[in-house]
Amino acid sequence: MRRVIAAAIAAAALAVGCSAAAAAGPAGAVARGTVQQLVDAVIAEHGGTQTAWNEVSWDGGATVLTLAPDAVGGITPFAAVGSCASGKYCAYSGSNLTGSKLTFSTCGSHSVTALPSVGSIANARSSGVVVALNGVIFVAAQDPGGWKNVSGTVKQIGC
Repeated sequence: MRRVIAAAIAAAALAVGCSAAAAAGPAGAVARGTVQQLVDAVIAEHGGTQTAWNEVSWDGGATVLTLAPDAVGGITPFAAVGSCASGKYCAYSGSNLTGSKLTFSTCGSHSVTALPSVGSIANARSSGVVVALNGVIFVAAQDPGGWKNVSGTVKQIGC
């Protein structure tokens, strides 16, 4: 999947930014309704299926976009996105496994342009190296069972 979803995320975030600020509860918690508006905007622009309150998936779940609550209006999230599920590999928009997350369950080269940028990658598989690339240019690699922050432009990850 090579379509860019980042523009939809940015546009939707701008559209709901003001209502997101008003919807923030104690300690900066974001109401799920604001994330739902962002999920709706991504699906309207790029298709996919909503699989959780903050997730859109494609290809029968092989590619998953997990929207962090801070994707809406720059509001501090109520929780970190967390680690990548066992057997999967992931790209996060923020460093230290934070921000919106793409999860992959099949090997191959997968576009990560659905994220505005990639700040970290995780490899929760039991074997095989995950690589981050900018086209044909190597950016980073991660051995199984670990994660790392990445710098530079990342357009694909794969194993």
